Amino acid sequence: MAVKAHENQIRELTGSPVIVHPLAVMGILRNFGIKDEDILIAAVLHDVVEDSSITLEEVKKEFGDRVADLVDQVSKKQDKTYPIRDESGVVLKMADLIHNGLCMPKDNEKKINNYIRRVDLIIKNYPQLMNSYPEIFKYLKKILKKVKALR
Repeated sequence: MAVKAHENQIRELTGSPVIVHPLAVMGILRNFGIKDEDILIAAVLHDVVEDSSITLEEVKKEFGDRVADLVDQVSKKQDKTYPIRDESGVVLKMADLIHNGLCMPKDNEKKINNYIRRVDLIIKNYPQLMNSYPEIFKYLKKILKKVKALR
């Protein structure tokens, strides 16, 4: 589904095929020991609703309620917010932000500032994740520091 959704799409940050990003997000989660299949599937699908004609209902029909809910939690809404509702959604969003930070261009102040704002919100609103997912939380803070240095 993700390969079809992102077919012929190029990632603005890197110029690489868009499908590279969700696969990298899944890899980040696996590298940090996340084994929950629903979270890993949602990682691969996390941009399909936002970036293609695939609907949340189609994701739900193919992969179930929980995967669809996780995709929904990390899909940007029209008001540019993310309706993250639980720790699984937050850890998925942290992996997404880690990969975005690793790909951050040095010459795009608007993207840098937007990234910093989004990561700061995650850190501020979900401090309990320092206990639940300490390694990924620390790594996100490390990437944030590197992105801040680009300003």
